[in-house]
Amino acid sequence: MHAIAKILAGAYIALAVFSAAVFVQSSGNFVSVTEVALAIGDHVTVESAVLDWSGNVTDPAEIRLVVNVTNPGRVAIEVITLDFTVHMEDPDDARDWFDPKALEATMLGTGGMSMRRGQGVRIGPGGTASLEGIVLVSPGTNRMDRLDRPDADGRYHLIVWDPWIAYSYVDFDITSGRVSAPTYYDFVGVLPGG
Repeated sequence: MHAIAKILAGAYIALAVFSAAVFVQSSGNFVSVTEVALAIGDHVTVESAVLDWSGNVTDPAEIRLVVNVTNPGRVAIEVITLDFTVHMEDPDDARDWFDPKALEATMLGTGGMSMRRGQGVRIGPGGTASLEGIVLVSPGTNRMDRLDRPDADGRYHLIVWDPWIAYSYVDFDITSGRVSAPTYYDFVGVLPGG
């Protein structure tokens, strides 16, 4: 066999091995990304909602929401958006708290966060991050009138409607779509002040 033929045969074998390695790595990456995309919807939950307020309608109120996001996969993700709408149940309204017309009349505002890719909240494989969003309610507004709806025990029943996140993969140039969490309704209720 000619020397150049031997070199070419060796180069083709090396190229074949390299191509196989790239194929295996690409397949593994695709499986890892798909694993996160399929399972993350079950791993985004509203953990709590707190009403930081004096109870006096002349004082501003702050509603703080904590959303837990657990990365169910083997690749790191970065949460770049959190979005939600907060409502306050009106105990004097006979409609169910989830009735569309009741929700229209009880909306306090939207909250969340939005960051550029590379500046979001990074969550490693199997890790969990708690994201916080805030809704401010100013005195003298119709939103304060909607907020000041305690039940007979002085408790406030917050509703977090349509909470969702958007995330990207840290090591891949892929951004997912929107992932919704279940609606949160505080059956027990909270007292002002936290």
